[in-house]
Amino acid sequence: MSKISNFFDNIRNKKNIEIIIAIILGVIVLVVFLADFDFFKGASGETDDLSSYDSALRQQIVKTLSKIDGVGKVEIAITYESGARTVYAKETTHKTSADGTLTTNEEIVMVGGEALIECQLQPQIKGIVLVIEGGDSWLVKLKVINALKVLLGVEEHQIQIDSYR
Repeated sequence: MSKISNFFDNIRNKKNIEIIIAIILGVIVLVVFLADFDFFKGASGETDDLSSYDSALRQQIVKTLSKIDGVGKVEIAITYESGARTVYAKETTHKTSADGTLTTNEEIVMVGGEALIECQLQPQIKGIVLVIEGGDSWLVKLKVINALKVLLGVEEHQIQIDSYR
């Protein structure tokens, strides 16, 4: 028993040992706390969602544009204003107090312990650059611009078309 107490006395005599132990415990608590809330999964999941959305969108655009008369090979680059967003259903309640003060309270609707999703908004496109065979023809450019405006709901100034060398 005296060996154990001597061991702890030696540790206590070490300078700043309490601070070091507190820091180590704090890091352990922080890691457990963040892992519990899927902190690490959330960041990569959002990136994976945007990446898969971007890949599917590119494939759809290339498939559609390559069928336009005068369009050959298509390369595309897309930039996004924002990522995908989830809008949750909310319930608003109004209460009037005895003195006539109106209080409004808004809460997210929960179903089975999970938030009810009202809608999911796709990422907003900032700009599109296309390099296409046949891009030197003004008629082909016009057809491609019109197709992109209809497909993606983007404005003409958000589209840049160039031809292959």
